[in-house]
Amino acid sequence: MVEFLFLSKIESIMILNKKVFGLAFLCAMTSFSFGSSVCLQNSAVKAEDFSSDTKDECGAFYSRDGKCLLKVPQDLVEYKVKDGTEVIADAAFSGCKIEKIFFPTSLKNIRPYAFSEVFSLKNLVLPEGMEKIDSLAFADFFSLESITIPNSVRTIGEYAFKNCEHLKFIRLPEEIKRIERCTFDCCYELKSVYIPENLDFIAKDCFDNCYNLERIEVAPSNREFCSVDGVLYSKDKKTLIVFPGTNGGEKTAVIAEGTEAIGAHAFDTFYSCFDFEPSRTVFIPKSLKDVRNIDFSLLVSVEVDDANPVFCSADGLLLSKDRKSLVACPAGKVAEGKLVVPDGIETIRSNAFDGLHFDVLELPSSISQIEGHVFIEVETPDGNEFSIKSILVPKGTLAKFQKLIPTKFHSLMKEK
Repeated sequence: MVEFLFLSKIESIMILNKKVFGLAFLCAMTSFSFGSSVCLQNSAVKAEDFSSDTKDECGAFYSRDGKCLLKVPQDLVEYKVKDGTEVIADAAFSGCKIEKIFFPTSLKNIRPYAFSEVFSLKNLVLPEGMEKIDSLAFADFFSLESITIPNSVRTIGEYAFKNCEHLKFIRLPEEIKRIERCTFDCCYELKSVYIPENLDFIAKDCFDNCYNLERIEVAPSNREFCSVDGVLYSKDKKTLIVFPGTNGGEKTAVIAEGTEAIGAHAFDTFYSCFDFEPSRTVFIPKSLKDVRNIDFSLLVSVEVDDANPVFCSADGLLLSKDRKSLVACPAGKVAEGKLVVPDGIETIRSNAFDGLHFDVLELPSSISQIEGHVFIEVETPDGNEFSIKSILVPKGTLAKFQKLIPTKFHSLMKEK
């Protein structure tokens, strides 16, 4: 006998999916044993639900009340879910060879991992009247390319489409109000997203790892968001929320004039797009005075509007307007393991080298201040030790730089 159980927490479901549902014995489903009854959303599942009188002619198991589809045979290729079914249970189609599914209008909810490790089904049409897509509902649905979501759906949970690697387009239903965290995480082929009128919350990391995202379009009547050339902004256009990864093939992310803030994950899909080395540039407009959420270690260079009152750029570096402070150094300025700070720079700001990896740092005699955390952030890629092997300073300035640089680095310093 095999013990078969459902766990309510997402973490438990993930274990269940990988350790239990993925096993071949679910194909047969000949006998199961239960402890106490467990609950699937609004449908109580008992041991007798798996008795022969709840199995249909195709070998699919339903709950005793017929409202929850529990599991279908893995060799099933085409299946029509029974009328009256309201819930597709956790991992109900997991690992199946299914190619075509028909849902009844009674369907209300799809539970976590319902289609995990499905490799043949490409298109899915959800019925009008459906209300909820649970967290992780379509997670690991590797073959899904397109899905039609009815306007009756009002809730889509966290990680709902995680690892839908071939999903190319998503049009969110008109009545939905929120996109939760990591909803589309690792949807590598997702190219476009449509934001409807009533949506008023987008989690900052909902499009993480969507490296091929080209455009995000927004209904003109949406009161919270707007789209400028396929880039997602707040309605007042003052906050950049998501800059799509491929950006129409452009290597430069041009931040629109009027932008005053950058969202925490705004450039997550843009920085690399699977490039092995940084190859992207960000253009900073006149209006932007806060660059904290731009990761310069993933860029090749930075450009700044000449009219910006706070910043300027020189040879791809981000400098203060008076050109005396090095604010940020893109990774593209590290050549063959060496970073050269240009002459004329007097101050190196605290986060100027964040995330960079280099062996040799060459400093000019013009340096008079190195802010507190400059060297703390310079580590090897594994984060275990400092990557700097040598700090070169001009002849006759060693004593000066020993006062500016932390003691632990003094042994690396030498005059050139």
